[in-house]
Amino acid sequence: MPHGKAKLGFFPLSSAEAQRLRYCLAFPKEFSAVNPCVGDGVAFTRLLEGAPAHQYGIKIDANRAEQARALGIETLHANAMDVRCPEESISLLYLNPPYDLESRQTNNRRLELAFLEHTYRWLKPGGVLTFVIPQPQLKPCARILSEYFSDLTVWRISEPASVQYKQVAVVGRRRKRHQYLCDSGLLNSVRWSEMLAWRSDLADLTDVPAVSYEIPPSGPVVLTNTGIPLDEVEDLLLDSAAYRQASRILLPRQREGGRSRRCMVGMSDSCAPQECSTGYSAKVKTATLLTGVR
Repeated sequence: MPHGKAKLGFFPLSSAEAQRLRYCLAFPKEFSAVNPCVGDGVAFTRLLEGAPAHQYGIKIDANRAEQARALGIETLHANAMDVRCPEESISLLYLNPPYDLESRQTNNRRLELAFLEHTYRWLKPGGVLTFVIPQPQLKPCARILSEYFSDLTVWRISEPASVQYKQVAVVGRRRKRHQYLCDSGLLNSVRWSEMLAWRSDLADLTDVPAVSYEIPPSGPVVLTNTGIPLDEVEDLLLDSAAYRQASRILLPRQREGGRSRRCMVGMSDSCAPQECSTGYSAKVKTATLLTGVR
């Protein structure tokens, strides 16, 4: 099993790199910041350390949601794709999504792109995006980054764990309505962003960044979960009618040893949740089935 799946796609930014990213930001007296895949909250907390921020997070894993709450982050236990935030309402979007594919049958987009498409509208004009992704994923994200963001900077992240996954930090400012590019300008910007996906000479993110991004002020916001309440999902039994119905609709069949098998995480159709060899909890396995996101 790939290491990312074993960790539920959890690739947190190190505290040292979060601190370096913080040096790129200038904070106002009050603002709202959202992390749609907050993990355990440590990197997000370091990024905003000492800042007068309303901190909001989203996490599908219950244990990590609790860890983030313990750090003072107002955290929804939910699938981020089911969460709604008022458009153009927040000042800072910190996005370090799972490095994986969507597992819905009808759409196999990379999750880096899916999260960006779903959340960039939450940023107010002039709001700042901090986007941590594997460098090759700049290519599928190039169109949105170019069309809706200006002053883009891409840094290589040099911590050993980050180098292993080719992580880069993308920082940009949400374009104002009158700042949209002409067709030729947009095409050139997309080509430039796509080219950065393969460059080996990106500058490292350091303690003394060459540019600074001033975050605009904003007030508190309300995040709303429009999907399945995951606190209730854990009560669904894996052999229930609801499970079997969702399984037929959502899960692809896999062939192994000449017979068809089904599982939340593609391992087995007969294991009990408490015996699952992947270490997934019953809640996470059922949430994976019903939401299509691992």
